[in-house]
Amino acid sequence: MHKSDTPRNSWWLLGLLGVLAFTRVRSKFSMPLQQPIDSVNPKTHGRDENNSANNFMPLAPKIPPSNANSVNSCECCHHKSPWWKILLDVLTFLAAATAAGAAIHYAKISNGMWYQMQIQTGIAKDQLEQSERPWIEILDVKPRGNTTPIGGLSFQKIGPYKSEPDIRVQANIQVEVTFRNIGHSVADVSPDAELFMPQFSPSEYWNRINAEEQHFCGSREMKQPQQTVFPNENQPSIWDSGLSSPIRPENISHVPDGTGITPALIVCVSYRHKGLPSLYQTRAVYDISRLGSGTRIFEPGKCDLQIVAGNPNFIFCEGEVPAELLKFDRNTMGDDAY
Repeated sequence: MHKSDTPRNSWWLLGLLGVLAFTRVRSKFSMPLQQPIDSVNPKTHGRDENNSANNFMPLAPKIPPSNANSVNSCECCHHKSPWWKILLDVLTFLAAATAAGAAIHYAKISNGMWYQMQIQTGIAKDQLEQSERPWIEILDVKPRGNTTPIGGLSFQKIGPYKSEPDIRVQANIQVEVTFRNIGHSVADVSPDAELFMPQFSPSEYWNRINAEEQHFCGSREMKQPQQTVFPNENQPSIWDSGLSSPIRPENISHVPDGTGITPALIVCVSYRHKGLPSLYQTRAVYDISRLGSGTRIFEPGKCDLQIVAGNPNFIFCEGEVPAELLKFDRNTMGDDAY
């Protein structure tokens, strides 16, 4: 409601109460007149009545004669209120209407002031939180592991599965995420990452990565913090992890450089002000390529490499690339923090 609506409502209320007061005053002047007793028509007797009634002497009437001026006295003063009493009623109603309008007006003003105070309190609380909260900055993400066939980027034989018979190989990668707290409070931190392999398309490649980043990082729930990070520590914090992702037919790209996967790395670092419920997050995306040539196509080869003899769960494939031959390029379009 706009501020200009309040005076309109007050005048409307005063007008309504004025109409009620006028109706009451008018009723004072419109009281019904009483009919005098002697104005009632006498009862007419029938012709067949007993004529013997004429033989009796008429009784003297005991009803006192009516005053000829009684009608005029009823009309003039008996049912009228004094003018000063009518004026007092009108003034009373006007005072009550004014008081009611003022009470409503000030109630609206008080409610508006309370609402503004709530807004200002929320703003002050947010400003305090923003000035005192922790902030996690992702410094770098690097590949790790130079031992073949499991270091860096590798391929492992899996499946086939009844639900997905086309899955026969999964891609593995070893990463090291470095971050620090540049805020003013201690943070409980829970990093996470995904090896994503979209099918390459010059027009849709980034859109697919961006959509997956929103889905993967947006569904993160920080149930248990993995690290406690203090603000402005001399040494950054490090999180090492191994990631795996099954290779499906829709993950295979066919480009002039060859046929295979075009992997990207999505990193999400979720954190909280220690002991408080608000959840924050920092995100980053890295494109993966071969060091030197810059080729982004990686193709698994023949799967017959056994690490543990006789154990079918650890059969790797050719085509692995050690960490020292991999390059991670940060895609700034994927940077986000809140």
